[in-house]
Amino acid sequence: MKKLFTLFVAVFFAGATFAQTQVFQEYFADSAGVADYGFVELDIDEDGNTWAIDVYENEIYMVSNSYDDAALTPNNALFSSAVDLSGYDSVAVEYFVAAASGTYYEEHYKFIVADNNDAAAVETADVLLEETLTEAESGAAWQKREMSMSQFIGETVYLGWVHYDCTDMYKIMLDSITVTGFGVGINDQAKEKLTLYPNPAQNHIRVNYSGNSEASIEVYSIIGSLVKRVENVRSGDAITVDDLNSGTYLLRITNGSGIQTRQFVVE
Repeated sequence: MKKLFTLFVAVFFAGATFAQTQVFQEYFADSAGVADYGFVELDIDEDGNTWAIDVYENEIYMVSNSYDDAALTPNNALFSSAVDLSGYDSVAVEYFVAAASGTYYEEHYKFIVADNNDAAAVETADVLLEETLTEAESGAAWQKREMSMSQFIGETVYLGWVHYDCTDMYKIMLDSITVTGFGVGINDQAKEKLTLYPNPAQNHIRVNYSGNSEASIEVYSIIGSLVKRVENVRSGDAITVDDLNSGTYLLRITNGSGIQTRQFVVE
């Protein structure tokens, strides 16, 4: 079985270290029970059906049924073990989801982040995504979901998937869960001198820093991809961001004061 682990990767961008840590990872590499992976499954509606390990053609994943010899209306929650998000500048999560049936694929679920892993936490958790699966996910066509979890930096949380609000489909499938923490090396002395505004931004963001030296700007997505570079920037200049998708980004600035980073949001 593939155990949970922490992996540290250092990627270098023009002499600066962009640190990437796999905080949590689970690929369900063998057919052990749910608890053997450190996960907790909850049969909230107490119908005797809940999340379980499934195997098909040597592929192993989690499933929750909305049909099993008869129509089911599930209310099943699956929680990961605790995930510590302390010490990062940005955090992202990704997982793969699919519907087992090629015809009856409208499985409904929500992805939540909670401070506990019990039934009460399902009601109070933050909902990061709620969706009904479509033909794109049908017939076990795995699709990736990825999103920021930076709002939970400094906390210990549980990832949760709740399969509910659907009936008489077949089953939802879940696999390959990864939480990645990011951080960029910075000049601590200069850190307090850099501000970004407005934040959140819509059309542009202004970079304000001490001194008159020109700077280079790099913008990274939450998964560490370089999405924008601007040269010859001076304090107070506006950087266009309306060409970026809505989400959370890291801005890296290099000037005479050193290398600094700030997180910002595009609405």
